[in-house]
Amino acid sequence: MACDSMTLMIQPEYYDFFSRSLVPMRHFWPIRRRNKCRYLKFAVEWGNSHTDQAQAIGKAGSQFMEEMLTMRNVYDYIFHLLNEYSKLLKFKPTIPTNAQRVCSETTEHGLAKDLCCSRW
Repeated sequence: MACDSMTLMIQPEYYDFFSRSLVPMRHFWPIRRRNKCRYLKFAVEWGNSHTDQAQAIGKAGSQFMEEMLTMRNVYDYIFHLLNEYSKLLKFKPTIPTNAQRVCSETTEHGLAKDLCCSRW
């Protein structure tokens, strides 16, 4: 999706955290799981005969990826995922006696204050 080409996306069984915000026919061309060959053939033929519209879909998908897949959004998702997952724990986690503290100051690159990795 990040290459300005119209993406043909087979209906996913599982979703990424960002894919629920994608709009069919705006960010990608949807392909149903059943009769994939028929839907793929139609999508390719449509794209070849409507190149301007296909390019617009490709650019919209690429712009979506650029705007939504920031490291800040990725870290935000991971934080909320782990936070909700921790509510399901049936035990109280404890810190092992031989554990060492690791923080941004002690890692090779560290983390920027806005949650983005400093080397990216």
